[in-house]
Amino acid sequence: MQSSARALTAGVGGLILLAGCTEPVAPVEDGTSDTQAEPVPTVENEDDAQLREQIEVLRAAVTAAQEGLTEAQGADTLTGATGGARSALAALLSDGAGGTGGTDRPALLPAMTSQRGDAVVPDDVLTTTLTMAQDRGGALGTRTAEVLRDPIAGDLGAWQRDAGGMVDLARSAAAATTNVDALEQRILHLTGEATRALAWTFVAADASSTELARAAAERGNAHLAIIEAALDQLDPSSSAATTGSDR
Repeated sequence: MQSSARALTAGVGGLILLAGCTEPVAPVEDGTSDTQAEPVPTVENEDDAQLREQIEVLRAAVTAAQEGLTEAQGADTLTGATGGARSALAALLSDGAGGTGGTDRPALLPAMTSQRGDAVVPDDVLTTTLTMAQDRGGALGTRTAEVLRDPIAGDLGAWQRDAGGMVDLARSAAAATTNVDALEQRILHLTGEATRALAWTFVAADASSTELARAAAERGNAHLAIIEAALDQLDPSSSAATTGSDR
């Protein structure tokens, strides 16, 4: 009888020991907690998409000006050189009456300052892009506004307050002399690569010799190339998409 009691006690002790060494099993929960949420596809902000489209309008204006100056730069006659320069001028400067410099695309810079209550709303690319960048905000809007200031306009406030005065400054610098070296010094004192390109385009369009027109067109194109590089940095995906394409 005692042997049976001892055997029973030993068996119970073994079960207790076994139970102590076994990890508790976690309760099974609702399967929804173990399921990871599927990643939400990233969709570009609609405002950013619209701003990128506007940046391409800006790029198109710069490209059109480059094409006109390239034509002037390679012209064999004065008529051909000044004709190319005037084509570039139409891409750079609005006609001052809400038009687009005689082209089917908006020009880069305003020709005159709009006043409150004016019937004509400026549609130059600089004004339109700046307004959109400020309205949209965000990282792209901030970067776009900065590129419009530097290197494009140089002094955005001056172009907003007195666009006509800025055009007059560029025209005055261009008309100061026919000596290319002296022109370089005067034009480099202007603020903004677009302003400098505009001044050189005035020189080329009004040149009295093919040599001067071609030299001015080459220098104007150099300033536009700086703008193009800044736009590439602003939206690298767009520049990659257009690499190797005919412009």
